[in-house]
Amino acid sequence: MRLADGASQQAASVEEIGSALEETASMVRQSSENALEARNLVQQAVAVVYDANNAMRRLIEAMGEITRSSEETGKIVKTIDEIAFQTNLKSRRGRGRICSGSR
Repeated sequence: MRLADGASQQAASVEEIGSALEETASMVRQSSENALEARNLVQQAVAVVYDANNAMRRLIEAMGEITRSSEETGKIVKTIDEIAFQTNLKSRRGRGRICSGSR
C-alpha cells in the first residue's frame, strides 16, 4: 500500500506542477500581450508628441512673423504720422501767410 500511496502522491504532485506550469504559461502570455499593448500605446504617444512639437514649432515661427510684421506696420504708421504732422504744419503756415497777406 505504501508503494501505491507514494505513486499516488507523486501523481498528485506532477498534476499540481503541470497545473502551476499552465498557470505560469498563461500569465506569461498575458504579460506578453500587455507588453505589446504598452508598446503600441507608447508608439502612439510618441507620434502625438512629434506632431505637437511640429505644431509648436510652426506656432513659434508664425508668432515671429507676426512680431516682424507688427514692427514693420509700426514703422509705416510712424512714417505716416510724421508726414501728416509735416503736412499739417505746412498747411498752418500756408494759412498764416494767406491770412497775414490779406490784411
